[in-house]
Amino acid sequence: MNNPMILVIERNELHHKLIHEALSENYSLVYIKDSSELAHKAMDKPRLILLNLYQAQYKHDHSLDWIQSECNGRVPVLFILEKHSPLLIQKAFELGAQDVLVFPTTHEYIKRRVDGQFQLNGLKSMLNVQQRTGQDNWSIMDRYLPFLFINLKGEINFFSDALSQALSVNKNSILGVSFIQFAQRHSANVDFEEFFDKSWYEQFMEIPKEEQHWVIRDQNAEGDQNWYRLTLVPRYDGFNIWVGFSLFYQNINDTIKLKSLAEKDALTKIANRLTLNQTLQSEIDRANRIRDTFSVIMFDIDNFKEVNDCYGHLVGDQVLTELTKIISLNSRKIDVFGRWGGEEFMVICPHTNERGAVVLAEKYKQVISKQKFSTVDQLSCSFGVSEYPLDTDANMVIDHADRALYRAKDGGRNRVEYFSRYEYL
Repeated sequence: MNNPMILVIERNELHHKLIHEALSENYSLVYIKDSSELAHKAMDKPRLILLNLYQAQYKHDHSLDWIQSECNGRVPVLFILEKHSPLLIQKAFELGAQDVLVFPTTHEYIKRRVDGQFQLNGLKSMLNVQQRTGQDNWSIMDRYLPFLFINLKGEINFFSDALSQALSVNKNSILGVSFIQFAQRHSANVDFEEFFDKSWYEQFMEIPKEEQHWVIRDQNAEGDQNWYRLTLVPRYDGFNIWVGFSLFYQNINDTIKLKSLAEKDALTKIANRLTLNQTLQSEIDRANRIRDTFSVIMFDIDNFKEVNDCYGHLVGDQVLTELTKIISLNSRKIDVFGRWGGEEFMVICPHTNERGAVVLAEKYKQVISKQKFSTVDQLSCSFGVSEYPLDTDANMVIDHADRALYRAKDGGRNRVEYFSRYEYL
């Protein structure tokens, strides 16, 4: 590897000798006595220039002019001074010196000053690269990563281009807006006020500032719905002082769709058998743990085979879909309604004993009887109710509900029957 080139513009031969002895082992030295030799001896750009201050000020020597024009101020200059003088040192720095070499001096002094300058230049180069890299990275983040910044007043003070495109909003109209106001328009299923209330600043000054996560649904101006996973991360400045939050948006539409396919019935879009089984187990664990209860309603459509035989399976599917909507509209928020299979359905009723579940089943029966269905007009359903016997399993409560359902069928259909816990005892 070639040693770094140093251009020495100096008439004094003694100075040449000292510089050579101090630096020739690690640097390539080119000696020039005055500007007349620059044209044919300084063909390559040097990495450092040693220039006699007296020559730099001499009106017939244009060395300094050449340095400024050819090197564009990028090559550091160390001025050689004939003696130590505050005025001369000040003049050297006024002319653009990075450092000075005051003669007479020692080999070690010269070597340390020059080595130190190269180390400083290396650090500057590294910082410039890091700065350019940082700017490039920031540009990439702004363009491709959907995120925003929230200051300690709860206001949005940065909004990335990627998020602007994802939510179809004008980023300039968002800056300075309260995040709560923004969230009310772009988070259809999450109320952030519980988190970002009037005391949220004080809360976070007192508790560890950890990441927070939400899943939100946004509807853009075109009416398209998108699901996002939000990650809220505390932001700190270069002095490790808390200055606000970064909020990152991750589109999870595909995840939501896959989850929906796994948990919901393809035709009716309600809970499928897998989800019902999982919910049953959760309710059993909860009931056994806190000695609570829950009930199960099983029901199916009376004479559904005749519907398929007379009108075809497409009409049968339509009936199932219409029935699903009726039950969904008349169910409680705490209940889990799903399709058990074919024309058979289940409703899991938390915190509900058999009497309460019978009342709910009677309500379903009456609503269905009064409903006019497309094509088939009138329908009826039969219902079986069972209350969970503590310290048993899912098979027990399902079996009891099934028995009650068969009893309703045998009793003439369009009726509600229950399997009493006393029968179990």
